[in-house]
Amino acid sequence: MRYSVLPDHLRKALSAIEPSKDGDLIYFPCRAILRNGEIVDTVYIVAEKPYIMHWGIYPEDDPGKRWIRIEDVG
Repeated sequence: MRYSVLPDHLRKALSAIEPSKDGDLIYFPCRAILRNGEIVDTVYIVAEKPYIMHWGIYPEDDPGKRWIRIEDVG
């Protein structure tokens, strides 16, 4: 895996969110509050393997996407 495991506190927070679906891709829309205090609206948390199967490229390698490291989320 290229990314870190989702921390327990974020996993718990995501369990309260109704996921959205695009075919087999399940994603969790949310707002991210970063460790530096920045608030980022309209964030989607998606499992790595299904994301790659769906898009075929990692988000940091896709010039049409922005991404946030999960370690930067507070």
